[in-house]
Order: sequence, then C-alpha cells, then structure tokens
Amino acid sequence: MRLKTLVLAVSAATLSVLGACGDQPTAPATAADKGAEQRSAPTSIIDPGTGEAVATNYKPARTVLIMPGMSALEPGAQPLAVCTQFEPCEPCGFDQPCEPVCDPNDPYGECYNPPPPPCSNHISNYTEYRAGIQPYSFLEVSGTASSSCGFLVVTGLGARINGSDDYTTLALRGRRVNRDGSWGETVDYRFGSSPYHSLEAFGEVPSGYAVTGVAIGQSGTEDVRTIVLYYRQVQLTAAGVRMVGPTYTARFGASPYNYTDASFATYNDNEVFVGAGFRSIDDGERTATLAAFVGILP
Repeated sequence: MRLKTLVLAVSAATLSVLGACGDQPTAPATAADKGAEQRSAPTSIIDPGTGEAVATNYKPARTVLIMPGMSALEPGAQPLAVCTQFEPCEPCGFDQPCEPVCDPNDPYGECYNPPPPPCSNHISNYTEYRAGIQPYSFLEVSGTASSSCGFLVVTGLGARINGSDDYTTLALRGRRVNRDGSWGETVDYRFGSSPYHSLEAFGEVPSGYAVTGVAIGQSGTEDVRTIVLYYRQVQLTAAGVRMVGPTYTARFGASPYNYTDASFATYNDNEVFVGAGFRSIDDGERTATLAAFVGILP
C-alpha cells in the first residue's frame, strides 16, 4: 500500500491559535457539562534521585503489547511476531488444515477456528505528516496502533527521552471503533529501545473521544515536559463513523502549560491519529522531528 508523506512545520505561534479551541470536556459532553472547562494540573513529577520526570497518571491497560525493535539489553527482550495491518496473520488455505489462528496483536486476544472473515469498515490506511525544525530527519521512536484487522484510533500517548537526548520509549493507547460507532477494548502499545521504561509524560483523552492532534515540548531539558492532545468526539453519522463537534485540548506533563517544540493537528471529519513518532536533538534540548500518522475513516 502506498502511503503519502506530507511535511508541515507548525510554529509555537500557530500552536497558540490551535490551543484556543473552546471548552474542554472531562467526559463525553452532555447538556450539563458542555460549559465546563478542563484545567490540567501537572501529571508528572521530577524524581529527586535522578532528576528525570516521571508520569504519575499512567496505568497500563489490560492488554499491553511490546512491539518489535526493542533493545537486546531489556529483560526478556524478544521481538514479538505480531500481526499488523500490512503484515497480517497467515490465514489457513484450502489445501491445509484450518488450525486456530491466534493473533497476538488482536485487541481481544482471541483465537478463531475457523478464522473470521476479512475485516471491513475499519481504518485500513493512513497518511504520514511531518513537523518540527527538522521534519525530514529520522525518527528515534515511532509506532502505530495496528492490528491484523485495521488500525485502532489513538486515545492516549506518552514518551521518554534518555540522558543522551534520544527518545527511547513511546507508549500509544489505542482503541478499536466498530462500524456501529461502539468501542472495543483498550490496548497499550510500547515501542522504542527501552519499551519497559517509565514514561516522563503521558496523556489520555476522555472516553468517547479520540486524538486528532499532538504537540510535544522539552522546555530545554532532556525530558518530555509537555504533551498537548487535541481531540474530538467519535460518533456514527449518515456518512459512517466520523469525528464530530469542536476540537478540544488537554495538557499533560510536569510543565503542562509550557511552550512546545513541534505539533500537528487535523480538523477533517474523516481523519484521526493512529500513531506517532519523535526525534530529539541536543542543540537547544528540543524535539526537532514529529511524525503524525493520521488514519482515514472509511
């Protein structure tokens, strides 16, 4: 499948405009809470022993997948033979016995005998957008919330940078949206050379919403100090499952209201984040490269 790559560098001035997007829900909006503004207190603390930020608001989901590409130095570091949208599990053929198919990257963790019919009406492709002062550079961490039956929408994101100014840990929280607009199980994906490491910052959007934009900042440190998530409500419409209503923002990290280094957001009703990637540089202690993997709703 051919993926399009677009480059978009978003400045801090642009971000200030993006941030002014109305009231912030803490749960699916109702008539009673539409006017309630969400104010974000710090969600990370600085460890006095190491000087590193540590996210205090992250709790693993029931299903956690450690993805390939991990460091050989990590305990039990064996790349997982996962099934993804682009490399699905091999189905049983007409000339061989139909044994149960166990997809370790299926959000429900089930085995099927016989295998289910080909999935449909799920996110099957995405477009990659780039931002930052070095948008074309390589990524130190990247990943998507992918399964053998399409992509899951991103509902949470966290990361960590080591003392050498390298991103070593990326956490994505994904959730499947069914064709009728209902939600499936929540799955955590871990990427990077140190996937087991604690996160310096982590953010998650309210239930019923999905991420449509990400901004990230280091505040001139070797830590992820600020994460901003842009998000919209997911609903079944006459055109299918779509992002509806205004774009909201929520801020996370040890310095949730500090400036950010790179950002990207989409405002199209048929687009939602299915993954992300980052790279940090020593010059200015900043995140110089951001990749946004934006899925296309069918």
